[in-house]
Amino acid sequence: MQRLVKMAKILVCGDSWTAGYGVDPSESWTNFIDYDVVSVAVSGASNEDIMNQFLDNYNDSYDATIIGWSGITRIRVDNFMNWFCAVEDDTIEYFKNVSLSDILDNWETYIQTVLSTATVPVLQYSVFGDIPKVKHKNFLESSYLEFLADGSNNSFKYKIPMFEFDWLNEKNYKVTKPFAEKYFDQNWEKACIERENIRPSKYFQSCGHPNVAGHKQWAGFINNQITRIIK
Repeated sequence: MQRLVKMAKILVCGDSWTAGYGVDPSESWTNFIDYDVVSVAVSGASNEDIMNQFLDNYNDSYDATIIGWSGITRIRVDNFMNWFCAVEDDTIEYFKNVSLSDILDNWETYIQTVLSTATVPVLQYSVFGDIPKVKHKNFLESSYLEFLADGSNNSFKYKIPMFEFDWLNEKNYKVTKPFAEKYFDQNWEKACIERENIRPSKYFQSCGHPNVAGHKQWAGFINNQITRIIK
């Protein structure tokens, strides 16, 4: 008699790179892995939003959780989103008074909240390559962006502690430049430019989000990572 094997159930939280911005929802990477996936990812989500996706949906029916963290400058204060891709005067003032360390501490609070709540393995990654202060088990060394860039022979030469597209646009530069000159090294603009230059390309749409081929490529990688963490 053939033994029935239960398919692992996975909760996935994230932003547009997980929700599948610019592609059909059926073509996001969560639909190409070999597990029973429940994705609650939402385009435009901040990391606080992603933490809340987890808190609002996690229960003991899941065998693992995947968290795709978004850009760490997306910080909501009094229901107003401060981030580097904005021109509001409030945003400029906010980042004058916040350090890179403050932003990383803020993110770490969300990471720790997820890890202290989950009773199953948690696989984490950064969409853009933001680097947490603390090294966490099952936090992937390669970001979603870096993985697809490497796979299309566009590996990045320059490092940057955090990133999102369009930081060098004139309207955003007034926010990014003063902050970057305080906390990034002298090659920060080169790091941004080489990341901007991958769109469009083999795995990327013109907006910078993964295309269908990119979602499938990432799904294959994540599938192997889930297999590794689920015993």
